Amino acid sequence: MRTVYKTTVIKHIWSLRGTLIGIFVLFFGYCYGESIEKDNIDIEAFITVGSLMLIPVLAPVVFLHISYYLKNFGFKLIIDESQNIFVMSEDGQEHFYNFSDLILVEQHLSIYYKNKIDHSNRNILPWTPYGYLLIKFKDGSRFYVTSLMIDVLNPPIDITDKCFRFFPYMKSIEFSKSRVFIDDYENRISHYKLTFKDHSNQELNEKIINRKTYDKAAVEAARRILSARSTVIKKNSLCEY
Repeated sequence: MRTVYKTTVIKHIWSLRGTLIGIFVLFFGYCYGESIEKDNIDIEAFITVGSLMLIPVLAPVVFLHISYYLKNFGFKLIIDESQNIFVMSEDGQEHFYNFSDLILVEQHLSIYYKNKIDHSNRNILPWTPYGYLLIKFKDGSRFYVTSLMIDVLNPPIDITDKCFRFFPYMKSIEFSKSRVFIDDYENRISHYKLTFKDHSNQELNEKIINRKTYDKAAVEAARRILSARSTVIKKNSLCEY
């Protein structure tokens, strides 16, 4: 079975439902004010006050929505259960991974959803529907799959870690359950150097060119391997001379 996930109109609307409700309330209030005696209510003042109240609440929603959309524009997540592979399609380029290549799936949600765990009484906010998955593979590649593509509460991939945050904007770092770095930077570089030792120069350069797609440690490992190979070539050239 092959399932394709990408941004859809329904996901856009569902994520924006809090914003749309706020706009509807403001519009309804305006229409109601127009239908009654103008002496009883200052329509312009109502619209001004209503807008000033909505802007601080809706601005974070607009920020999240645009940043999520830009991150997932032209991106597809394909899960092929018959062959046990993931296909990450970006701008027409496809990256294939076995299920066994998956090492991390972080689920980032609004802190409201932590109520189910600690039974607190947190309120729903307009940006509560937003969230994303940070997916990482053995080669250091990382992908963001946002709520504009999937149902982040019931994702199609098993979760390894959960992070509850007041404002779930996309972070470029990974967190464990205690929200600290998972491992030491140099240790990760060493790990990637072992993983990449048989990669061609072209494959290593691809990681450097597309560094935003990969873990920083993976990119640094690729740079160090290329640098070491370049040094060896220079030494060999000197010997031949």
